[in-house]
Amino acid sequence: MKAMYLSVLATSLLSVSALSQAAVIGAESDDTYIEVGTSIVPFGPHTAGLPGVGVYTTGKSAKVDFAGLSSYSSTSNGVYTLNAPINVNEPDHSGMGVFNFAKVSSANVYFGEWSQTSANGDSSRTVYYVGDNSGTSVPTSGTATYSVAGINDYSGSNLMSGTFTANFGTNSLSGSLSNSNLAVNIGSASFDSAGNISSTNASANGAAGFVSDGVVTGNFFGNNAAALAGIATFSNRDYDTAFGGTKD
Repeated sequence: MKAMYLSVLATSLLSVSALSQAAVIGAESDDTYIEVGTSIVPFGPHTAGLPGVGVYTTGKSAKVDFAGLSSYSSTSNGVYTLNAPINVNEPDHSGMGVFNFAKVSSANVYFGEWSQTSANGDSSRTVYYVGDNSGTSVPTSGTATYSVAGINDYSGSNLMSGTFTANFGTNSLSGSLSNSNLAVNIGSASFDSAGNISSTNASANGAAGFVSDGVVTGNFFGNNAAALAGIATFSNRDYDTAFGGTKD
């Protein structure tokens, strides 16, 4: 039965157009267990060609769309939670892991975190973002502020929030987000004409102290950079955070 399932998935993968693949971009903090990209599964509530994710238990190439995953998830504070812990001794299709993810309201863009069990200290925890960047354009002058949310060890009530400011004349982005337990500053981030955001001096302050070795990877999405999303990763992976937001 599993062989038949994988065979159909392989056929579905071939059917996804090159254009659809090119339109979906994103990144994950660690690709050991999951991988974001273009969805290929067309079964049930799922649709191929959308921002999606693949989990190692079914093959990371067998990506399913986040829109479909949301139909299986509970919601709180705009965050979808899918709780299907993986038995690491018997990983199979019955366990997708634990997802906490959010959709950027004005764009087909998602950000969040995944782990095998969601237990404290689960070393598999991975943050990610993924979205459709077709039609994205970045202004060459002016400034804008973005209301941003962040996910880090989401518990149902600790969504992070903050404000980022973009200067399109200098291609610079700054800002921070926080909750009662953690504060993350993206540092002196920069972006190019295609909307790719990067920083190598992000910082975080939380229960384990202050760190300033963070790396930010992200993108603008939509006409005139209407939205953004990304991840901040640190030497202390407990501080790894996914974020997304819209222009005010």
